[in-house]
Amino acid sequence: TCPIPPGKNFTYMLQVKDQIGSFYYFPSLAFHKAAGGFGGIRILSRPRIPVPFPDPAGDYTILIGDWYKSNHTNLKVHLDRGKKLP
Repeated sequence: TCPIPPGKNFTYMLQVKDQIGSFYYFPSLAFHKAAGGFGGIRILSRPRIPVPFPDPAGDYTILIGDWYKSNHTNLKVHLDRGKKLP
């Protein structure tokens, strides 16, 4: 179960050292990925830490994933029967 109610959000606060850039997170199970459990993480540099390049003109996060013709609950039934995702 998800502790975040539908229509709400939660902001995670964490400290990352020497990790500037764009990253991708995803679950280890294909079922969770099929249910939409993946996304992008953008880590910005702190203003007091200089970087050796100018700020970009724009910054966009684009995600491309597999598209399933069935919803994730139907895919779960498929997996529960011991079959791979189509």
